[in-house]
Amino acid sequence: MPDEPRRSVMWLAAVALSWCLVQWLGRHFDWSPGLMLVFDILALCGFVGGIVLTARVLRGRQV
Repeated sequence: MPDEPRRSVMWLAAVALSWCLVQWLGRHFDWSPGLMLVFDILALCGFVGGIVLTARVLRGRQV
């Protein structure tokens, strides 16, 4: 349980940094908009997962 807040923060940071890296790589290597959309959707799923982790941490603190 004590590692969950850290895991939530690390998850969100990893998703944000990887999304920024993929955006840069996509512009640098001129990837198609369809491929970039796939990575955007994956990043969105990662952010939703981070929100779920954060909600679990906050709910655990209220109980």
